[in-house]
Amino acid sequence: MLLDTFRYPFRGPDARSVWAALAGFGLTASLLARFAVGLYPSALSLVPALLAVVPLVLWAGYCHRLVATTIEGATELPPARSLRELARDGVRTAAVTGIYLSVPTAVLLVTVRGAGSLSPADVSGGGGALFVLGTTVTLCLALAIVYLYPGAFAALADGEPLVTALDPRGRGYVYRHSAYFLTWVVAFTVGGLGATLFGVVLAGRGVEGLLALAVTVYTSQVAARLVGVGYGRVVR
Repeated sequence: MLLDTFRYPFRGPDARSVWAALAGFGLTASLLARFAVGLYPSALSLVPALLAVVPLVLWAGYCHRLVATTIEGATELPPARSLRELARDGVRTAAVTGIYLSVPTAVLLVTVRGAGSLSPADVSGGGGALFVLGTTVTLCLALAIVYLYPGAFAALADGEPLVTALDPRGRGYVYRHSAYFLTWVVAFTVGGLGATLFGVVLAGRGVEGLLALAVTVYTSQVAARLVGVGYGRVVR
């Protein structure tokens, strides 16, 4: 199942057009982001910064479609058509993503910043033990929220209303299933790699940036496919 998922981004008659569309979204977002950085601190920098969100929303909309077709049992990439539908699905996906991942992201940033400001004397003796305990508990809670996120994403793609998809209480059987856990572990790893490399896309130029973009496009498709496979095996 997992090996098949890694071959999935190359399947179907629409594979080339999908790759071109997602790469175009990523490249457009990257160029607009760089333009915004170049204009900063002028207020005009807000214009390209906000415009850079649009292609990212379209990208999220395609991932939404990919998860939906995977749950339905499709074995090939869906076409990247109808920008209006991609935008609609992308906004809803962005809402779920923002609500679920904003807290873990903030926790991670605060933890890293706090750890960097400590001196050796602060973490010696009992203070060090309390720091390690507090950091571990905090990161575990953040990881638990991240574990719930793909289920909410998949539920939204499967046709549930946004409010229902945001509520994890009715999906306990999904989160306890081994298929969901296995695909989450792999999707978390692949998606984390893609998110890291997209930072290279935003900052890099030339061959390095293009290679990072290609890997980011690939990992986004694999991670979305894994989300759909794990959820679909439980609910279908």
